[in-house]
Order: sequence, then structure tokens, then C-alpha cells
Amino acid sequence: MRCFIALPLPPEVRDGLARGGSALKARLPRLRWTSNEGYHLTLAFLGEIGEREITCARRSLTAAAAETALRFGFSGLGVFPEGRSSSWRVLYARCAERLAGASERVHRLVNEALAEEARRAGLGPLNPEWPNGRPFSPHITLARAPRPEGGGGKAGLPSPAELNALAELPQGEWTIGRCVLYKSELRPSGSVYEVIDAVAFAGRD
Repeated sequence: MRCFIALPLPPEVRDGLARGGSALKARLPRLRWTSNEGYHLTLAFLGEIGEREITCARRSLTAAAAETALRFGFSGLGVFPEGRSSSWRVLYARCAERLAGASERVHRLVNEALAEEARRAGLGPLNPEWPNGRPFSPHITLARAPRPEGGGGKAGLPSPAELNALAELPQGEWTIGRCVLYKSELRPSGSVYEVIDAVAFAGRD
């Protein structure tokens, strides 16, 4: 089954992101927009794995159990790759944490535990992007842009400044209180997510 480990957003935040992005969706219908249920802070994408790998992933969640719940808000929209004002591939909401680096620490602890559990089980790396992948950046993926026809070239997309002028991100501060192992299933209507296991953080900051 297709699995990943992530920090889930509170329901009211997911709904707020969906409402705030409605103007962008109307202007950019060609983008593949993430559903409300898909708004999460990904820590490790595991891909298609079996029961042995799932057991390792479950055990790795305990590395987050002693951590303090994360307090966060949003500080605007960004795009990947950065610096491509009209040919970006991914649109995201940038997370602003009360305690800088808190989610990065959880990311590191979970992935270190995941690698150790895989080693003990005699398995290869479960997260191919750890530890030499792209540096961790706390963000929520909102949409993905189609590749320009014929490959390469400009996609004619709004710049980050234009995107921020159109969107209305939720204002406030919220708590992420647990770390979750999900499985996902791709259906004609979009991806469906199911919780396999979860651990709660030790407490609030």
C-alpha cells in the first residue's frame, strides 16, 4: 500500500485554506488542487510498502511522542522551484512556527528512527529522500502545475506576489498535536487518506 508519515492540520485550518484559495482556483483551473483531506505537513513519503515496512513505520512514530505539540500559523504563499516566477511546479502555503525549527526536529527524529528500524529489520531505506534529499521546509502543498506542452518553456503562471495578492490564508495560530502514519488510495475523484497509526505529542508549549 502507498504510505507516508505526516503532521495533520486541524479541520478548521484545512477548511480555511480551501476557502482562502477559492479565488486562485477560479483563476487557475488547470492546476491540480489538493483536497482538504490532503493538507498535511509531510515528514516521510514511503511509497508502495508491505507489512514489514509498515511495522517499521509504526515503530518510528514513537520518536515523536516525547515532543511538544507544534504551534503554527501561515506567513504567505511560495512556489517550487523558487526563482521561477511564471514556470513554477508547486504552490504551497508557508508555515510559520512559534518555535522555529520545531517541525524540522520532528522530521529529523522520525526519519532517524525510520532508518534505524529499517536497518534492524534488514530492509533498505524506507524514505529515499533521507538524509540526502531536499532540505526540510515546513509547508502545505496547495496545488501542482501541469508541465508546459512540448516540455520546457514558460507556463504563464502568476508570480508569487500575484498569488499572495489573490489568496486569503487563515489568520491565527493553531496546534498540531500528533504524528500520523497514513495510507493513500488514488481514486477517480482524487486521493483518499486513511490513518494506519498515530502518536500524540507529549504536551503543549
